[in-house]
Amino acid sequence: KILKAPLCGFLTNPNFINPNTMATNDVTSMHGKLYAFKPHPDQKCFLPCMFSMISCCQNDFVMEQHAAAVDDVYGYKATFCGGKIPMSPIPCCACCGFGPLAAKWQFKVDETYDGEGTRYIGVGSAMAGECCLMCTSHDGDTFMLKTDATVDNPAVMNAGKNPVNPPCFWGQDALIFYEVSDRKATPVAAQMDRSV
Repeated sequence: KILKAPLCGFLTNPNFINPNTMATNDVTSMHGKLYAFKPHPDQKCFLPCMFSMISCCQNDFVMEQHAAAVDDVYGYKATFCGGKIPMSPIPCCACCGFGPLAAKWQFKVDETYDGEGTRYIGVGSAMAGECCLMCTSHDGDTFMLKTDATVDNPAVMNAGKNPVNPPCFWGQDALIFYEVSDRKATPVAAQMDRSV
């Protein structure tokens, strides 16, 4: 007897066959929210200096999280300087975040990860236009799913071995992310504290 579609769908759904995708955190709860990102506290020299130089010491990099489904996750609409400047992931033209040069960091569930929680891994270009993939690939960047990331308890991105990251960052915790309430990178907790 031929198996019917519902059973086949059950067998091919990664949420059923891979326990790592069955996180208590639901990535779709992040959809449409704003997240600030900045160098991880362990990064003491080059990365903080570069972020400060690009943003004129404002360090208010913010992106919108797209997470319509478990397999449809990316950060985009990145800005800095209070949301006034759209960001490109290319440091030498960071202020040119328009069209194909705009930042768009795509991720998928890392099926090779067998630890606790759900790990996402970077795929494809770090640019919206998928331009020059051999130079803009961010394959291997990873982060652990954390839907409740705050400024005091942020999510962490680990730098993968790819052309976007200088070799001195490979395998290191490079960035932290936390939810914010606006393009000025106001942490959600700070916004709530002011209303008390």
